[in-house]
Amino acid sequence: MDFLTSAAIAFGGAVGVFLVWRAITMPTLAKDGAGGQPLGGQVQVHTTPLLDRLFGPFLGRLSLRLALLLRRMDKDEARIRAAGSPARYPTVYDFYAWKVAMGLFLFLVGVAASLIAGSGFLFVAFGLGLAGLFLPDIQLSQLIRKRQEQMRFEMAFSLHRMAIICATGKSLNEAIQHLAYEDKPGGVFIQELRKIATDLNVGMTTNEALDRMKERNLDIPEVVTLVELLRSGTAAGTSISEVLRNIGNVMIDKALQEMEQRGIASGVQMIIPVGGLILPAIGIAVMGPGIYLAAQYFLFR
Repeated sequence: MDFLTSAAIAFGGAVGVFLVWRAITMPTLAKDGAGGQPLGGQVQVHTTPLLDRLFGPFLGRLSLRLALLLRRMDKDEARIRAAGSPARYPTVYDFYAWKVAMGLFLFLVGVAASLIAGSGFLFVAFGLGLAGLFLPDIQLSQLIRKRQEQMRFEMAFSLHRMAIICATGKSLNEAIQHLAYEDKPGGVFIQELRKIATDLNVGMTTNEALDRMKERNLDIPEVVTLVELLRSGTAAGTSISEVLRNIGNVMIDKALQEMEQRGIASGVQMIIPVGGLILPAIGIAVMGPGIYLAAQYFLFR
């Protein structure tokens, strides 16, 4: 079999695998209504992949049982809110479904490895399955820390802008509306300001909207402190611009200190790759020829 025939067969097989994969994972069209009739005279297009429709009910049942077994739905819901309701974990049941899926996947990987290496490695499958159950928790914790850092850094530099707007004679509501709709897309703090602006537009008072932001971010002390100082400053008749400027100064100092500490920590962490990888390579490149010549002279004479 010549090279062109082999390449054609390989190309045809690759195309076939690609088409099968797209047929399984890509969305399909469906119609809502009895007898396949369009609902309301219009075709309702569903974009749910076939894999989701096949394994969704199975994972849904397992995630529900896992939620009942763990008995920590309230705590996990609070963690999901603290992470900003990420797209991968929009609800707590999606979070548990990912835990089940990762646990089963890594367990099957361990079973396959034990079949190849021998039954003595079967315990590895159980260890991998147990680790898979905790991988979504680790990722969720990372998302929470990332959101907290983004909130602190963005607040540090956004509060000064709010203070400047308030110093021109505008109210706190107007400053919030300005930042919420002028900064696009903005970060996590701007998104919180948009939620406050939405609450204000539906008739809530400023204190009620701020309290709702506080409830959404109880895990971030800076947000709690901001809300409390704004409420107390408003009640005492203190200038809002001064309150915002003082909080912004404190947060900027903390942000600069944190960046400096990270720079120092990064310098210390660089010792590990430099000492463990670069220096041995330099030693081999410099001393290798000499060691080779000495070995030839003393050992192979």
